[in-house]
Amino acid sequence: MYQPVSQQLVKAARGVAKKCSICNKKFELFLREHICKRCLRPVCSECSPKKLIIVGYDQAPNQKHRVCSPCKAESKFQKKLRKENNLQYGSVSQISLRWLQSLNLITTTESHSEIQDLEETYKKSQSKGLISNIDITQMKQQLSYSFKQFAFQTQGKLTDAEVSKILVSLLNKLAFRFQWKTLPNKFHLIAYFVLFLTSEALAYHILIEIYTNYIPSYAIEYMSEAPSPSERSLSQNQQTKIQKILNYLISQYQIDDFSQKQISRFIQFIGFDMLSAFYVDILSFECFFTSIDDMITKNTYMEVERIFIMLIRYHQTYLRDDCIFTDNQQHQRILIHLIRNTSISDLKEKYKGEKTFEGNRTETAESKMFKQSNSMVMNSTTTGDFTQITTSQANNEERATLNGNYPPAPVENGQNAQVPAMKAERQPSTVNGGDVTESDDDEGETQQIEVQQYKSSVYYNQVEKDLQSQNAQHDLDIDVAEELNEEFKKREELLKSEIATYQRQLIKQENQIKEYKQQILVQQNELQITRTELQTLQIEVQTIRTQSLVSSQFASSQIQGSQETPTANTNANINQVQSEQQQQVEHLLYMLTQKNIECENLIKSQSQQESNFNLQIEELRTQLHQKSIEFENYVANQQSTISGSQNNEEIEQIRVQLQSQLQQKTVECQNLSNTLALTQEKVLMMEKNQKSSVQHPHNNACIEQLWKELQSLQQKIEEQRQEKVSLEQQLLQEKEQLIVNHLRETAILKQEVSEFQQKIFQQEEMKSTVSSEYVQKIIALEKTIQEKEVLIQSQVSQIQVMQTEVQTLKQTEQSLKKELVQKSEQSSSYSATIETQIKELQSNLESMRQTNSSLVQEHKTLMDLTVKNNNIIFEEFKIQIQENEQTIINLRTQLEESRLREVSLNQQVIQMTEKIVQLNEQIAQLGEQIQSVTQSNQELQTVITEKSKTIEQLEQQVLEDKEKMENYERIYQHKEQQIVELRNQLLLQEQTSQQLIEEGKTEIIHLKEQIRILEITLVEVRQVVEQKTLIIVSHEQTIKQLNDNIQHLTESYQTQLQEQQNQYNQLHQSYNLLQQEKMVIEQKIIEITKEVETKILIIHEKEQIIIQLQEKLTNRCEEHEKIIEKLKSKVNRLQNELNKYLSVFNSVKTTVTNVEEDNIDDD
Repeated sequence: MYQPVSQQLVKAARGVAKKCSICNKKFELFLREHICKRCLRPVCSECSPKKLIIVGYDQAPNQKHRVCSPCKAESKFQKKLRKENNLQYGSVSQISLRWLQSLNLITTTESHSEIQDLEETYKKSQSKGLISNIDITQMKQQLSYSFKQFAFQTQGKLTDAEVSKILVSLLNKLAFRFQWKTLPNKFHLIAYFVLFLTSEALAYHILIEIYTNYIPSYAIEYMSEAPSPSERSLSQNQQTKIQKILNYLISQYQIDDFSQKQISRFIQFIGFDMLSAFYVDILSFECFFTSIDDMITKNTYMEVERIFIMLIRYHQTYLRDDCIFTDNQQHQRILIHLIRNTSISDLKEKYKGEKTFEGNRTETAESKMFKQSNSMVMNSTTTGDFTQITTSQANNEERATLNGNYPPAPVENGQNAQVPAMKAERQPSTVNGGDVTESDDDEGETQQIEVQQYKSSVYYNQVEKDLQSQNAQHDLDIDVAEELNEEFKKREELLKSEIATYQRQLIKQENQIKEYKQQILVQQNELQITRTELQTLQIEVQTIRTQSLVSSQFASSQIQGSQETPTANTNANINQVQSEQQQQVEHLLYMLTQKNIECENLIKSQSQQESNFNLQIEELRTQLHQKSIEFENYVANQQSTISGSQNNEEIEQIRVQLQSQLQQKTVECQNLSNTLALTQEKVLMMEKNQKSSVQHPHNNACIEQLWKELQSLQQKIEEQRQEKVSLEQQLLQEKEQLIVNHLRETAILKQEVSEFQQKIFQQEEMKSTVSSEYVQKIIALEKTIQEKEVLIQSQVSQIQVMQTEVQTLKQTEQSLKKELVQKSEQSSSYSATIETQIKELQSNLESMRQTNSSLVQEHKTLMDLTVKNNNIIFEEFKIQIQENEQTIINLRTQLEESRLREVSLNQQVIQMTEKIVQLNEQIAQLGEQIQSVTQSNQELQTVITEKSKTIEQLEQQVLEDKEKMENYERIYQHKEQQIVELRNQLLLQEQTSQQLIEEGKTEIIHLKEQIRILEITLVEVRQVVEQKTLIIVSHEQTIKQLNDNIQHLTESYQTQLQEQQNQYNQLHQSYNLLQQEKMVIEQKIIEITKEVETKILIIHEKEQIIIQLQEKLTNRCEEHEKIIEKLKSKVNRLQNELNKYLSVFNSVKTTVTNVEEDNIDDD
């Protein structure tokens, strides 16, 4: 179970953090560091301007303390929620009624009868004794600061005991309703905070609806699982949910593999806890309330998951780089980061336009590849469609020419309006000629002429309409062609980008293949090493077998020798005893007593040795058991090489120990054999004594007793020998069992090694298959790249075809222009009327030029103002050497804003210049149209070219002004560098002055100490002098000399003191001067700050002036646009009039020709 966040929040030490945790500004002299007393994070003074009474803060709990801006905003939200809804624990509120209505438990919020029915059902519901009591005080102390504040401020006058009663009764009834055996994780906290928003009965029905209809199965499974993350195991629903969230994030935000792993681990260890508990005691209370409110009002749990996805997106960099899910402390750090740096309002504002998790279905990798292939096919088909469109246009034009309808002229600068009149001259003449020749009378001829004129006018109108429709279609075709060209270019760029990505992928795959080959080589080397180690193990096993056989043979030989040696010794001793019986009778009793004592000691020592021997055997057995367990563990971990070497060393140690114990036992056997020999000698002595019992009858009884005791001792010794032999046999059997067990273990090792070799061979085969698959993939990628190159070549060829078609269109345009020029020569009779209109256009052009000149002057004035402002600011910055860092930062920000505004003004000016250029181009186009009518329009072209040159000059001036601005910026940067250097110099001067002051203080202290020492010496000298004057009266001369010497010393000391005092006074004066200079500097700083504030006001005023000028410019631009629209309308009218004049001229011409033909026929 995670510890509460409130227990992990620790007050940060001052000076540790270098930046503000909200705005990331560095802490400096004028940007002080503070600590928010609510969330305990380091913040600056700008991000913590307000204070609040903080719940749970021990120091001065009734006073207001400094709080950061997010904590202040959250406390405002809680206060507003409490006041607007009159919240109180266990009472009905508007929120609960709204929730009931959205849950379809009541029809309206004012239906009291339905609410009473719900309360009666709650009273009738049964309860289960699952929970007896909940400690509310402890629970509130363990809450985070957000939930703690809401709980303390909303509980009201209710005591903790009353609150616990309400909560326990609600949870027991819910436990009976759902037949819970244990309470779900954090469900008591959900119920506790829901009761702050509604009554007990309504909370019962709301929680039933939430648990049954809204919370999904994976969250319910998580709530019923173990509390610690290490004990949990993910279910299939949870795994699918993690995959869905990851697929959605990949499809929307293109997350890499490492961040996918981190996010999946975050969801596994923390995310399910958030989703199942609605972020209770994890994030802020605002997140908890909004998640439940959105879920109930919108009737979907997807709102809770949407907040979770927004949270992952917002903290993606932190989850990717700083989150290491290793221990519980790291989890608590993540939770503290989330609760401090997440606000639901910020999340919703940042990701407002994005689609929800439900609407955006995830895509797998296969579907993405399928879409990419479809996009490739679409690219290829769109280019083909474009060629089909162009060919269809050509076919339509050919059909139009065959049907008598001429193809439309190219759309350039409004020349399509002249085409209908020019093309209308060809067709009516043929029709009218055939009709007029059939007439006989003059009246009939005039009527026919009128009819023909009417028909011709109708025909002309139809032709004009057809031409206009054709022109419109041609315009549309050209627009479509341009759009297709743009799409083609975009698709080319996409193909290039895709090719680049594929090349990168190829490079990555090649690198991966190289790394894989290196890994294969490393594994092959490891296999060779393991094979060599196995061979060495086999050799060591054979050596162990030979050593064990040798040791067993050696032990058996020693045992046989120990059994044969005592018999030989006994025979020799018997002969010696028989020869010396008579001499040792006197000492027999004494020796028997000593022998009894020695036998007792031997028995005790043998029993101790046997116990020690048994203990050693048991220790050896335990060691062997432990070593066998260790060996099995090593075999389980497949570390055969290391375990084999260690076991061999341990077996050798055991063998050495056993050999040493056998040697000890052989020595003990020899000692026992010696003791037996001595006892046999004594027995022989006893026999001799029996022979001499005739001479000594009193000693027979004692000898018989001793003989019995000796027999008992011999029996005990024989029993001990038998026990030793049995022990040695047991040792040999245990050795043999050890050897057998070792052989079995070696056989098991061999089997495992063979299995490991088989696994390695299988891995090698798998690696070979994988490498072959990689090679096939690389070949497939190369094929796809070649196909793409072929597609690119085809597209390039299509582009070339398009270029040839564009050239043909240009040639047709030129031919049409020539025809128009020829036709324009015939319209010279109407030049007078056109000249008047040209004069009007000239006047309009002059007005436009004047407006352009005024705009240029205004631009110049603006540039001059900006230059002056910059010069003023640079001169002021020369004076502002000792300015505060905070004011400098503010000025920089303001300068950046002014730069941005200047850039925006420059952009607006550029846009105006572009508009002017467009207007000039339109004027040039009008001039070209007018030139086609008369030669007098050539003068206008010259004028327009001159004006274009002037505009280019103006553009050059604008560029020069931009260069000047850049130079000014460079100068400003240089000035800033100078300011920084001067600041560094000032800091050095301050440091030197402080050092001098400290040195002066230290010198003063040394002088004071010297003065004290001199005063002490003077006092001591005076005391000595007074004593000597009292004691030695006769030595007055010597005393006088001493007094003279003392006077000289005092004078010298006084002179030194005066010099030191003078030095001290000088230093004090210098110190006072420095303080005065500091005061002056501080006054200057205050004055500079005031001047900076005044200058900031001036800058604001200038910005307002610039805004007004911008507004004027926009108004004038709008006026110019209106004037241009009027001119365009006038030009269109003139063109219409020209068309009318041409149509009238053609009709008159036809009538004249017809009349002349009629006259000729009459003649």
